[in-house]
Amino acid sequence: MPGSRIGYGEAVKKGDEIKVSGERGTVLRVKDNVAYVQMDQPLHFMDSPNNISLENITSKMVEPSTNRLGYGTVHFLEDLKKLPAGTWSEDGINYRLKRSMKLADIEELCMESRHAGEPHCWLQAAYLNVVPLELFTRYGHPVYPE
Repeated sequence: MPGSRIGYGEAVKKGDEIKVSGERGTVLRVKDNVAYVQMDQPLHFMDSPNNISLENITSKMVEPSTNRLGYGTVHFLEDLKKLPAGTWSEDGINYRLKRSMKLADIEELCMESRHAGEPHCWLQAAYLNVVPLELFTRYGHPVYPE
């Protein structure tokens, strides 16, 4: 697929089809060094590339529920003794819930933990419909999203 990666020296613009962590998406807009990519299928935060722009993630970009937690979220919920039933993936990075859980409930529980306000607590449970990607490092070097 042409333009499937944001490569060195490539400019991305609205409407471009690209891949993010191997999944297809379409650039919705580019603003202030960030490309907002509408994913064909929601992408779990734990599968997102290193150049995800955390400060640009909003509640409108995420699915309302999840069936998968990242290890950080699991540790927060274990500290509270409120970890729902589930099983670990073979790599020990993801925890599959037996029943889906509302992301708002996870965020509320995260606020009860000793790490209240830490965005990774709920982000590691989120499926993103729109992924904000930084296009250049702070030194002005282009980055790859995959």
